[in-house]
Amino acid sequence: MKTSDLILKLNKIIGKIGILASVVITLATGFVVGFYYEKLQTSMGPTPQNELKTLENTSVAINERAELLLIDRKSGDFIIYEGKVGQTIFDLYAAKTYYKSVEKP
Repeated sequence: MKTSDLILKLNKIIGKIGILASVVITLATGFVVGFYYEKLQTSMGPTPQNELKTLENTSVAINERAELLLIDRKSGDFIIYEGKVGQTIFDLYAAKTYYKSVEKP
């Protein structure tokens, strides 16, 4: 066998191995992206509220840093909102209460 024939056969084998390797890498990458995309999508998405927050099952408080706290009366779990949210809700509630008090019967 001549070396040029050997080199041609070696190039063909390496070319086939390269194509096979690229197909395997592409399939593996697609599988990994598909597998982790589902996990990332569910972990980063917004969580729906399962229960309506009413005054019967929730207490509302504002702490010393002007943060709004929604406290579940049954379990004692609470959610803290930053000060601007608490201030906005308080202003809306105060305005509603004020306008109710000045309405003419």
